[in-house]
Amino acid sequence: MNITAKFFLVLLLSGFASVSSWAQSNDIRSWFSDVALLIDTSTFSLNHNTIPVNGENQLYFRYDNNQSVCEVKLFPLPERQKMVVRVLESGDYQMIDSLVNMNGQYFRFKVKFNNIPASQFLQFTFGVKAQADSSERLVSLHLFPNTNTFVKFYPGTDELFIGEEKIFELSTNNMANVRLTNEWTSGLDIDYMLDEQYGQLRLHLLPHNLGKRRLQVALQTVKPFLDSALHPIYALPLIQQDFNVKTSRLAFLNIDKKEITLDDNSQKNGIEVQVDDNRALVIGKTYRIEEQENPGGALIAELYTRNNLANNRVLCVIRPYYYHRQSEGYLYIKDGDDARFITNINITPKTAIKKITVLHEGGDWTDNLGVYPGENITVKIEGEGLHKAKFSFEDLPTTAIDSAIMGENMIIYKLSIPLTFSKKRISIYNYADNTGFALNVKEYQVPRPFDYLQVNYGDIDRTVSSLKSPVLYPHAITDITFDYIPR
Repeated sequence: MNITAKFFLVLLLSGFASVSSWAQSNDIRSWFSDVALLIDTSTFSLNHNTIPVNGENQLYFRYDNNQSVCEVKLFPLPERQKMVVRVLESGDYQMIDSLVNMNGQYFRFKVKFNNIPASQFLQFTFGVKAQADSSERLVSLHLFPNTNTFVKFYPGTDELFIGEEKIFELSTNNMANVRLTNEWTSGLDIDYMLDEQYGQLRLHLLPHNLGKRRLQVALQTVKPFLDSALHPIYALPLIQQDFNVKTSRLAFLNIDKKEITLDDNSQKNGIEVQVDDNRALVIGKTYRIEEQENPGGALIAELYTRNNLANNRVLCVIRPYYYHRQSEGYLYIKDGDDARFITNINITPKTAIKKITVLHEGGDWTDNLGVYPGENITVKIEGEGLHKAKFSFEDLPTTAIDSAIMGENMIIYKLSIPLTFSKKRISIYNYADNTGFALNVKEYQVPRPFDYLQVNYGDIDRTVSSLKSPVLYPHAITDITFDYIPR
């Protein structure tokens, strides 16, 4: 092997050693002998409380409060006693006590978690330097929170009625950690849905078959608990309850359209719907639809039965007069003041946008709809009947649009404006109709550097744009001269 080949091999091995050293120095165990978390009344450490998650060891800890206060202690390796450490900020927690070096033995700081169930990929990130004049490197401590969650079901009755939705309250010690689907099951003897309202966990039941039926509800948690073998368990114990399902006291009539829009056209001409056939339903008759079973209720809509259909349905015309939501309770179909049937539909206003506001990163909500290319923004649309809309943003790819929140009166979108976006306006469409609202795309204005100014404070001329930090000058400064250089 000649001298050139030997020299190349030495350089290659040195490069591998540098890469290995760099990878090691970015591992938290290359800087700290241990990390301890003191939360509630327990202590968890990196040396004794880790589990493999997604191919890496994470420090697990148990919590009882979603906004728990945690004290963290960092124990440096003996050769890292003079290291410099700082804690990077995060939206998952708030610093209560700043980082303190405890006489060279360990570092400590204290944080308060904002909402542990809502925090994904929870971690602490530290900036570390071996010496004050060395370059800083980032190391992360990945956390795996776990908690014990229970959900109990104590029904006040064991009777259900065909076609009637029954709502029960569930008892839980941590509602934020119960995963809500907000969707009905299908094909069960008793279908169910789990939701939350006014801080209460609720179970909706809708029976379909008569007789004694067993309800089985399978629930999942957001953050798991650990079993004796340190395996994460997300499934809660199965909720089981027997119910006696009876025939409805009033016949329930399904309407094929669950969403009716109240406007001038629907009040004048009505909307054609199909309703379940029933022997007590009279053809060619107008029924009142009210919110209460007793006489004297407010008129919500009128239902006119036109004729029978071959699919065991009845073609009807419904004329809405007032708003109604299914969550507000059942609607009673009356012949005069006598209730004959029950049903349930949504009668909601026509889609109308009243206000659009934009949230820029690090800013507040503003009604100034100006945006910049390459920017990530949040757009909030407020109005009426928005859940029936399908909004789109002109020429923005679907991958740049993320619907974060959708409701009847508010929809929030997260948008990414491409850096190469060429249009000056991003029109907002509802299906194929232009809503008349648009985002205005502005151009960035970048100030020119001071490369045309020079400063002299005693020795030579220096370009102002080249001065990136304070300058230490060993002599007395008598004059400071600025020169302008035409370009």
